[in-house]
Formats: sequence, C-alpha cells, structure tokens
Amino acid sequence: LSRLTFRGSSQMSLISHKRWALWRSCCQKLVFTRATMFQLGNTSIRRTRTNFAWRVNIFLRQLWSPPTLNKFVVKFGLRRKHTCHVNRWVRFCAASRARHITLDFTPGAKDIACGLADDKYIFPLHVSNGPDSSPVHIKSLHLGYVCLYTTTGFNAFANLKKLTLHKVSFLGDIQHLLLPECTALEWLSISCCSLPGLTLTSCQPLRRLHYLCLHYCYLKKVDLETPNLTSFDFINRPIPFALGESLKVMEANIKPLVRGTPYNL
Repeated sequence: LSRLTFRGSSQMSLISHKRWALWRSCCQKLVFTRATMFQLGNTSIRRTRTNFAWRVNIFLRQLWSPPTLNKFVVKFGLRRKHTCHVNRWVRFCAASRARHITLDFTPGAKDIACGLADDKYIFPLHVSNGPDSSPVHIKSLHLGYVCLYTTTGFNAFANLKKLTLHKVSFLGDIQHLLLPECTALEWLSISCCSLPGLTLTSCQPLRRLHYLCLHYCYLKKVDLETPNLTSFDFINRPIPFALGESLKVMEANIKPLVRGTPYNL
C-alpha cells in the first residue's frame, strides 16, 4: 500500500477480475498513515481526519471481501467522533483474521496538550469476542490514545504474544480486561497510561513473558509472577513491584522519578 499513490490504488478497480483476485491474495499488509494516504507535496487535498477516514474506507471497500491479513496498521490522530469509521475497520480486522493490529490515534505535538480522555476512541473489545469472531488469531496488538472498557467475563486474546498500550485510558481494571487470559504474552509495554489506585497483576503466572516495560504510568503497584522474564524497563515514580522469582533477568533499566513528577498523559 505504501508504494501506491491514492490514484494508483483507485485505478486497480478497473483491472480484470482475475488480476484483481491475484492482487487481493498478495495484499497481506495494510498500512494507513499520513504518508501513505496523502501524496507528499499535494496541497489540493486537505489532510484532515475526515479525509483520512474517507480514503481508508474507499480503499477497504474495493477489496470486496476481506483478504487474510498479516498486518493492519492505522496511525492518525482520530477521535471518538470517528467511531463509526474505526469500528468498521476493527470489524474488517476481525473478518480478515489480521494477526498484527496497530491502532495508534496519538495526536501530533501541537494537539497533544488539548487532548481529553473523553475524546478518545473506545476500542470495542466485544467486536472480536463474538461466537464467529474469536480473537485467537491476533498475535500482537498496539493501541495508542484510546479507551479500553469491557464487562466482567470478557474472554480475551488467548494467543496474544505482544501487547503495547500507549496513552490508554482504562474504564475498568486492566487485570480484568486483558492479563488473566493473556497467558501467551511474551512482550508487554505500558506507557503514559493512567491506572490510579490499580495493582497491575494477573490471576496466574505469565510464564512466557520475557520483556516488561512500564513508563510514566499512574499505578499503585506491580505484582506479577514472571519466572522467565529476561528484560525489565521501568521509568516511573517509586512504587512497590514484585515479579516473583524472576531469576533469568539479564537486563534491568530502573529509573525512579521524583515523587510529584507530572506525567504528560
């Protein structure tokens, strides 16, 4: 996708059905960013959130039926008012059984100061939790500048290996949202997230976890059993943390910040 101009991708709809089917079978990575959706130097089209969403929708509509995807990436500063568009893309990911999903709506530097938590898109965990859309195919999930909310009993991502959460707001307890079911986790990064009064824990050991990163998070304490952890990266205010008998740690970067240090969430 990144090698095609928008005009070029639109012209693909005019080729023969046979070649179109062949192109679909090769389309395993979809990356939608400012660079891929807006031609450099073209000032005739405003690079607005609405135009970005409109262009993504046009491209996905041309695929007719979802192909089997290896990667689906959207990086653009979208907001909650674009929920109808993003929900459609999430359903597309579920239908195409995308293995690696990135939805990063972190605003640019000039917009980050005016961003509000109640303006963040609410990631619909239930979309991939239906009887016909089990999330077992998802191997990695990167969420940026979204809200997470679910109800008790959420049957989460059993085969998820890599989880990245950046500037995520939680409408519930993270241990009830994700970690109890993520026993296959190998890589966990949580940065610039607000989890006030919360203990990051899991009801069972994360035996496959090798890398744990916690940066600039409002958190009460960390209490995880990670017997095979090899790398721990911690930049935060001082909080109690226990990682069980993590005897295999080979690299630990621990930088406690001064109490009262503000976080730019």
